[in-house]
Amino acid sequence: MKEYHIGFDFGTYQSKACVFDIKNSTHEFIRFQDGSYFLPSHIARGYNDLFVYGGISAENALEEYRYFKIAAADDPEFHIETFEKPVDNKSDFYHFSDIINFSPEFLSVIYITYALFFIKEKYTKPGNESSSNSSIISRLFRRKEVEEEIRFTVQIGIPTEWSHIKNLRRKRKFENILMLSELLQKKYHTLSSFLSTPSVKIIEDVRNIYNSFDFKSIDEFSNRLNELGVSVYPETAAGLTFILKTRQLPKGYYAIMDVGAGTSDISFFRVLDDGTIRYLASESYLMAANNVYRQYFGECITMSDLSKAEKDVKALIDKEIWKKNSRLYAALRDVNKHLDSVVYKLFNGRVYYYRRDMVSKYCNQPIILYGGGARLPVLNSGKIMIHDNGCISINIDHTYLEKDDIERFTSIINIIPYDQSWKTDFSLLVVALGLSYIKPVSSAEWFNTSEYNWKDGSNPQEVQHPFNEDCYIYDVLNSKFYDDPKN
Repeated sequence: MKEYHIGFDFGTYQSKACVFDIKNSTHEFIRFQDGSYFLPSHIARGYNDLFVYGGISAENALEEYRYFKIAAADDPEFHIETFEKPVDNKSDFYHFSDIINFSPEFLSVIYITYALFFIKEKYTKPGNESSSNSSIISRLFRRKEVEEEIRFTVQIGIPTEWSHIKNLRRKRKFENILMLSELLQKKYHTLSSFLSTPSVKIIEDVRNIYNSFDFKSIDEFSNRLNELGVSVYPETAAGLTFILKTRQLPKGYYAIMDVGAGTSDISFFRVLDDGTIRYLASESYLMAANNVYRQYFGECITMSDLSKAEKDVKALIDKEIWKKNSRLYAALRDVNKHLDSVVYKLFNGRVYYYRRDMVSKYCNQPIILYGGGARLPVLNSGKIMIHDNGCISINIDHTYLEKDDIERFTSIINIIPYDQSWKTDFSLLVVALGLSYIKPVSSAEWFNTSEYNWKDGSNPQEVQHPFNEDCYIYDVLNSKFYDDPKN
């Protein structure tokens, strides 16, 4: 039996995937539409009631949806941690749509269903084998594999919160989203069948799936996830995984920052003698590359505005004249300053607060950068001050982290395509690679209990699942947990 583990980096702006061939120990970055490693997080519904996914535009689209991932992840929480105040969704740039015919969770389900169908058919559909496996021997083996039984497991990354209860709720919600996606794939069997199904029928099928559930305990629910081979994992941890699996970090204390399009994920951790990690703090923030583009553009209201701003910024950077553009230079410095401030806040509130000796342990240690925003100048260079002893005087010692590029860790990885066409985009693909390494068990502990401190309880084992142990089924059609007294 052939076994493949899919790491799916479900992104705010675009998604990426990497598939681990367990038998041959290779990782393959998936090319989506038009040969791109990136699948836009976009859904359109046509007047024929059919959905179209990714960068393909529906002819005479009736509705278009974006930012459903971040809406499903409860973006007000990002606002509170990033800006220290909630923001009204209606005035928020990341409000996923003015049209509310479908919940963001339902849109996430069908988008992931499309993506996983696309990925799996690269390995199961005759004549659709990956062109990246260019050797004659590999093609012969792939032809034989089509006839063999194939098992897929899937893991997606999700943002993290300091709150243990919020993490549990988000983890459970995305487990439901991924489980429904797998069950829809079993229902439709092929991508073409799924694409030809109108929205009203998909909704009906989702309701029928819910009616078929007969879970009597949370253990039965978890066992079903494991049978399906689906699990979720923190994005902050996934980006680091491939470095640890390949033993490229010596024992010590480190930080890591994934600067994406819509959000940035930051973690503090240490590496033990045996190569395992112990997380000290982790958080996701609504401050990333899009903030640079929006500030540069000015009144950035629509996706077309954002796209134009991104292209303008890239052109200025490629021509090495970005410093001469005062508006862009100011935007880069402002976003960099805000990111520095949340790193500072995370270290002092979650690491130094519990252990004073962490200042000396983190002095001049690296903070490893990746993600699309990590390729922007100013954001990708210099130092970040994480401790100042409560004083800004130049006569008082300050503690800094040194920014480090994740691309220097790519040299010993067995990745397909072997032409390394992915290398220039590696900082964007690394989370998908990390997710493809991780053992797909839904009950795996995210963070260690001895060193990770939560803001709603120092002992996570004392914090029960939200409300009650029956609250584990999430209704994606109505955006609520079953048996949730708040709904």
